[in-house]
Amino acid sequence: MEEQLSHPAPTVPGRRVRISPLLLVWVTVSALIVAAAYAQTAGLWRLAAFTQLVTGYDIFSQKRFDIPRLPPTKNFDVVAQKGGKLSAIAVKDKYAYIGAGQTLLVVNIENPKQIETVGSLLLLGQISDIKVENNFAYVCNGRGGLRIIDVSKPEAPKEVAAYGHMAAPKHVAIGLECAYIAAGMNGLEIIDVKHPTSPSTINFQDAAEKKSETLDALSVCIDKERLCVMDEDQGLRLFDLKDPRNPIKLGDWKAGGRGLRRGAAGVEDNTLVIAGDSPDAGVSILNIEGSKPELASSIDVPSYWYGTSTLVRNGFAYIGTSSGLLIVDIHNRKKPKQLSSTTLVTGIKDLDVEGTKLYATTSAGDLTIVDISDPFTPLLVSHHHIGGDAQMLALMDGTLYATSNPSEVQSFKPQPEDKTPPSVQTFNFKGVRALCQSDADIVVADERFPAKGARISLATLLQKQPDGTFKEKWSQTVEKSNRELACSKNNIFVAAEDGVHIFTKSGNQRFFHPIKTGADILGAHDDFLYVVTDTGPKETLLYVFNANDPEHLKKVGQISIDQKAYALVTDARHVYVLEGGIWGDRELSILDRTTSGALKRTGTIKIKQADRLAVEGNRAYVQGFLQVNSVDISNPKNPKLVGTVDLSAIPLSASDIEAKNGIVYIAAEDGGVYILKDKTL
Repeated sequence: MEEQLSHPAPTVPGRRVRISPLLLVWVTVSALIVAAAYAQTAGLWRLAAFTQLVTGYDIFSQKRFDIPRLPPTKNFDVVAQKGGKLSAIAVKDKYAYIGAGQTLLVVNIENPKQIETVGSLLLLGQISDIKVENNFAYVCNGRGGLRIIDVSKPEAPKEVAAYGHMAAPKHVAIGLECAYIAAGMNGLEIIDVKHPTSPSTINFQDAAEKKSETLDALSVCIDKERLCVMDEDQGLRLFDLKDPRNPIKLGDWKAGGRGLRRGAAGVEDNTLVIAGDSPDAGVSILNIEGSKPELASSIDVPSYWYGTSTLVRNGFAYIGTSSGLLIVDIHNRKKPKQLSSTTLVTGIKDLDVEGTKLYATTSAGDLTIVDISDPFTPLLVSHHHIGGDAQMLALMDGTLYATSNPSEVQSFKPQPEDKTPPSVQTFNFKGVRALCQSDADIVVADERFPAKGARISLATLLQKQPDGTFKEKWSQTVEKSNRELACSKNNIFVAAEDGVHIFTKSGNQRFFHPIKTGADILGAHDDFLYVVTDTGPKETLLYVFNANDPEHLKKVGQISIDQKAYALVTDARHVYVLEGGIWGDRELSILDRTTSGALKRTGTIKIKQADRLAVEGNRAYVQGFLQVNSVDISNPKNPKLVGTVDLSAIPLSASDIEAKNGIVYIAAEDGGVYILKDKTL
């Protein structure tokens, strides 16, 4: 009997084994996904992201402590990141720990009027929260998880541990031996940080009350034996922390019967202050002594003062909002008193208090310091511009210039070790759309939207002064602008829906060359102007004009573009174009320039979703789909991909790219300026 069972059942001759069509489709699709993912650098990250996007299943949900500190690279070094969104701050003694994009900055604030950045550490993702306990900073780092940084030597912060998975931590609170993490849809998570250099997981399963309910934990705060979790779906959830490793759910509270879509909270002595979870919610003050949170009182504030950060200290609530700072006396939580509201600092992202000074980071990239010794009359001590987004880049005379916010021009020293805050000039720009350089000067395409009437587009020349600053030389209106610029030594070209506007650098002369199908992308080199024009649903042309006489442009050549062009760069011998369809792969095409100006296609290479381009010497740097790529173009007939940086874990929305001496600069908007070094040179 046993011998018979050990043999497989005989098959019927001539009968085929039937495979489910659904199973066959599933196996085929899975194989294609795996093959496509591993065909690229860091394919595992792409496979994980794609699987999570399509199925909603997080294949990296298992908790892990081996998260890389920097993105995966091939033949690149991730050198530094400057500027960036100032999203978090924690102050202890004479230092402020600030999240600027993906970098943790350590700033000496002993002299509030002359701060100094003494140390920094580049991390993987966007920083959203910082807490400092003893000599360790706990940093919520987006896809980089929770990073634990030893800051005992402020000039050399050092990562000692990391924890996370595909769910990005939003906020963290540190208890006696545990870190409590607001982990978005994973709810509340707990790790043991008794020994910060070797944290461990605690088996705590957070869950909604009903199967049909979901969690989206945004922030956490602790007061004695009470843990408060602010949740976008479930509102305030209150936990008992008698056993720090196993919080017991007590009760919850919803503002107006709904969750906390946004806002901020601070707690002290069983009094919880929640500020502006929606534009009209005002400030709510809750008693959390009992088994369920109870609303004690509320304060009405203007609808546009929605809360972004709240701190409760010594019976006072300091509330940072989009439009200003509120100080409220909550010694009697049933009868709070609003002591002051000031617009000394606006657009507050986060704040902290040390002694009689309040330190706030703002959406404009400022660290603002306010004297609160008299809560009725806060006084501005100083403000320092140390961050901000980056949109357009120009690299001249060893200095990198980046537009920001978008009414500012920041300057950076290219050396990665430079720790000084950038110098900033503010111009009256409202919406910078393009930037180009002409010798030492910068030309800006600016767009403004008046309350009435059509948008106004301007071309402005900023002339560099002997002291390194810039001065507006002229500004002229451009009708029907397409937000694209090109500069030659003597002329500025502006793309428009009906042609090209041409300005001499002096600003004294202006010409217009009509093009029936309009000008979409421009490039200029020597006496030649290159214009990309969309002539139909799937037909795009690249025109070449001799611009020696700007009043009378002469067309000397044209070539077809594959569907659509995304970027165009020229040098002394070639024109480089990113072309292709809206979806799928695109191509970097190298076009040979003849002496007459005509173009001849020389070589191409496919790069996924490429849309930003810089060329220096024998390298083309292409920002593609979640990547920056280095392409060897020493042989234009056979360009080769030689290096990549995987940016899939970073919320890096590149808007411009520049390169010089093997250093690549990326304008990363909220991430500031990202700096890479090409190791293949």
